[in-house]
Amino acid sequence: SSPSSLPSRGPLLSHRQLLDKSSVRRVLASFGKHGVLLVAKEPLSPLPSTVTPLCRSIGGTLRIEALTTTSPDIAAVHYVADPVDNMVSSTGAGDNLLAGAAWAYACRGVSVEKAMMVGMATARMSLFSESACHPDLSSEE
Repeated sequence: SSPSSLPSRGPLLSHRQLLDKSSVRRVLASFGKHGVLLVAKEPLSPLPSTVTPLCRSIGGTLRIEALTTTSPDIAAVHYVADPVDNMVSSTGAGDNLLAGAAWAYACRGVSVEKAMMVGMATARMSLFSESACHPDLSSEE
């Protein structure tokens, strides 16, 4: 069954159908405060221990609530972040999630799992900014 904090099994099933019937390899869906669902046409690994310090450095922690294999070649991971206190604005959080993950994966060559952590971190940072993108975010080291 799906994790309790996801709205329903519907998203997992529809993403699986998309993967089964197309050349799409990964689907990323944001559920706001309920976390992020990654469905992939490949095995997914547990996150390295380096993730926790990254999340703590931006005022939170992250956990994997479920790692589910829906078929021999499709896996799903639900990433859940701590609730946010004193949020300024959620505008742009989903965009930051995707941009951070895409940048880490495509420009830095990290694994999909690590790219998700960068995406979650950039999304979390954006919650504490009046603008859609936190002023401390850049592609520079």
